[in-house]
Amino acid sequence: PPHYLGYTTDNPASADAIRSSEAQLVKRAERRCRRVGGAWAEVMRLALWVRDGEPPERSRRIEGVWRDPATPTVAQQT
Repeated sequence: PPHYLGYTTDNPASADAIRSSEAQLVKRAERRCRRVGGAWAEVMRLALWVRDGEPPERSRRIEGVWRDPATPTVAQQT
């Protein structure tokens, strides 16, 4: 999307135009989050094991929590 490169116009893009231009990037980011989420949880389990010297209790409850990859609009932020 042009606004990622700092290209601006007199009329800022509407929320629908932003969503439309970012749709492919957002889908790609969502797929990657799903694909690597389990691996990151396993990394954290191992890190806790190394830190504590024993397998953590409730380690199966560890999960990655990802933020929405789409650009929030002004209305969403207020």
